[in-house]
Amino acid sequence: MVEDEKNMIIVRYGEIFLKSEFVRKKFVEKLVSDIESKLKRSRIKNKIYKQRHRIFIKLYSKDDLGLGLDVLKRTFGIKSVSPAIETSSDLQSLKEKTIELADKILSENDTFAIRVTRENYESYTSKELEEILGREVLKNVKCKGVNLTKPKKTIFVEIRGDKAYIFTKKIRCYGGLPYGSQGKVLCLLSGGIDSAVATFLAMKRGCEPIVLTFAKNENDAKIVKKIVEKLQEYSPSEILAYKAEISKALKEIKEKAGKYTCIICKRLMLRVAAKLCEDLKIKAIVTGDNLGQVASQTLENLSSIDAVTEKLVLRPLIFYDKEEIISIARDIGSYELGAARSCEFVPRKPATAARIEKIIEIENSICIEKIAEEMKIERLK
Repeated sequence: MVEDEKNMIIVRYGEIFLKSEFVRKKFVEKLVSDIESKLKRSRIKNKIYKQRHRIFIKLYSKDDLGLGLDVLKRTFGIKSVSPAIETSSDLQSLKEKTIELADKILSENDTFAIRVTRENYESYTSKELEEILGREVLKNVKCKGVNLTKPKKTIFVEIRGDKAYIFTKKIRCYGGLPYGSQGKVLCLLSGGIDSAVATFLAMKRGCEPIVLTFAKNENDAKIVKKIVEKLQEYSPSEILAYKAEISKALKEIKEKAGKYTCIICKRLMLRVAAKLCEDLKIKAIVTGDNLGQVASQTLENLSSIDAVTEKLVLRPLIFYDKEEIISIARDIGSYELGAARSCEFVPRKPATAARIEKIIEIENSICIEKIAEEMKIERLK
């Protein structure tokens, strides 16, 4: 049966293709390494080999195809994948395998088209092969006929030298850049919806996340741990996570800060995060801030918050609509883990345009630098 022969997966990368030859080679090697690590973790035996603009994965067991595709769909740097039949590129083999596949997928009411691409193959042009293979299907398979504009089913034939790969679908993946290719970032993960999506987007752009959560209680820490475990599905290596206990500091801040509580809290978090960045040699901090979503996320307040550190603060969600963020959270599986949560320390009428002089005055009155210095950070286990 044709379906049983689909133990080959074609991997395509998108943005990597646009890089210089040196960078492209480096990124492809990193992507292959990520694929190897993730397939090994899933106990999928395979053989990987590279060709121009493609990575091919041969699975030793056809039973691993479904799991293998799931793993690859969660691997950053991959644009799309296709489960394919591998065969010889001689004309007779192409005819036989195309007919077998067409017989498997076409019904009497289906129209079809054949799309051929070639590399290092000069026996026929792509158009000639499409016509030859199309005629063979029409002669041997009951169907409605050819429709080159809007076919019900499409059979793709990709020829590379003496090998050919025949498939029917291109499964979209997340794209982006290979994991870790852009270095490490410290992601502030609250356990809510936004920060998990921000961390995911940082990973998609090639960053390796180190997670820091400011837990008010053990339940907060447990939620973050579950989100980290979910994000781990997209990573070829362990995601390190840390926690800092902040409830005691928040009680003191709220007593003195009033409507400025959220801004001073965020500045405290950045102080602590910047210190951890120095210890771990990390150059940037990632947050889930979204412009105008809450009082602390106005332009004025974000500027006041950032003023506390010289570290680069990245905000992947800054211009996203809430619906877009929720859609991504549902897609990656973090939404149910980090549903909308409220904070008991938020003032009834928080400041939307705080004066930096007032903030510094309050911080000095509660010795905020000492609070930040004494805040204990430990591994989240």
